[in-house]
Amino acid sequence: FQAEDGIRDAQESRGLGDVYKRQELVKISQNNYCLLLDFHHIIFDGISLTVFLRELFGLYSGKELAPCGTQFKDYAVWLSDLKNSAFMKKQEQFWKEKLEGETSALYLPIKTQALEKADFSGGSIHFSLDAELTEAIKKTSMRCDVTINMFIASAITLLLAKYSSQEDLTVGIVTAGRHNKALRNTIGLFLNVLPLRSRPVSGKNFLSFLKEIREDLLNLLSNQDYHFESFTGRAVGSSMFDVVFAYQNLEYTAMLTDNLKFSFQIIETGTAKFGILIEAMEHGDEIWFRIEYRKSFFKISTIEQMKNHLISILTSIATNPDQKIEDIDYLDNREKDWLIYGCNPTKTEVTVDLYIHHLFEKQVEKTPDNVAVEFAGESLTYRQLNEKADRACSGVV
Repeated sequence: FQAEDGIRDAQESRGLGDVYKRQELVKISQNNYCLLLDFHHIIFDGISLTVFLRELFGLYSGKELAPCGTQFKDYAVWLSDLKNSAFMKKQEQFWKEKLEGETSALYLPIKTQALEKADFSGGSIHFSLDAELTEAIKKTSMRCDVTINMFIASAITLLLAKYSSQEDLTVGIVTAGRHNKALRNTIGLFLNVLPLRSRPVSGKNFLSFLKEIREDLLNLLSNQDYHFESFTGRAVGSSMFDVVFAYQNLEYTAMLTDNLKFSFQIIETGTAKFGILIEAMEHGDEIWFRIEYRKSFFKISTIEQMKNHLISILTSIATNPDQKIEDIDYLDNREKDWLIYGCNPTKTEVTVDLYIHHLFEKQVEKTPDNVAVEFAGESLTYRQLNEKADRACSGVV
């Protein structure tokens, strides 16, 4: 409970006016401690955590740290010097061409009147892909010469296209921003969110679409130094992206020592940075997912349904990548039954002791002047048809 109180206090007291780094060590039992680390995202990212922990546990084990290399201030100076260079002008031209023309906002199933009370209050769900599906994704990705990151990004894009019926949409892609090797061990916030604009046209083959995603992502990564929001007029994380995908590739297990074992506790902040943030991370023979969502926009039932649909699409394209986008199914059997039968009930209760002519006479009583039959330009109402039938029967008798 001490650890939980410490976490809660850290969350409640966080503000831009506070210090950007705090830590507290809580003793749980004789050989069990909880180390609370509270870093503001403005100075820290996921890779910074791996660097920090590696050096912390190195010191704990009696090792000497390597001399400091490139610092974040060095990166800031380098980026400033490049601002008006030919290198940056080339990247600027790339983004102008890539973002030419407006893409519509995604038509997602948000709450009614959500925009009137929008805030940053958030929730999240967690799930994982089993070993069989994970292995299928790895094999298909390798066969198609793409990374798992690219494969999952294509699945998310397809899901959003299915939801919105849009064939030109943009998804935010989180990158580490450390393509320069000198930054690999530097602590700071280097994350970048790049707009992946794609066109999942229904008649297109998925393999062709996956190839496009691969080429687009490679081009984005080659032009990530330019801050493209400077000419779009929109800050990253505001209205530019409705959905953002982040593939985490962090390794903590290598930091274990002989006399020290540690585990991580997932702490939810209760906030959401974007409308929807989908995070994925390989863990052993599984892929872990976390979907963070803005509560003022989405119901948790909607996010749970999105989870199921994403798994369905991943299963479909991992087992059969050579299919058209329009043929990729994301509904499970239960949802199909509900759409076909639940939304379209055609069952009619019929009294078993009535013959067909009795049922017809009941219909005559209900709708005598409605058209019953048409042929060769002529028609008869139920009353007229019934009268003709009566006369015919009288003649037979």
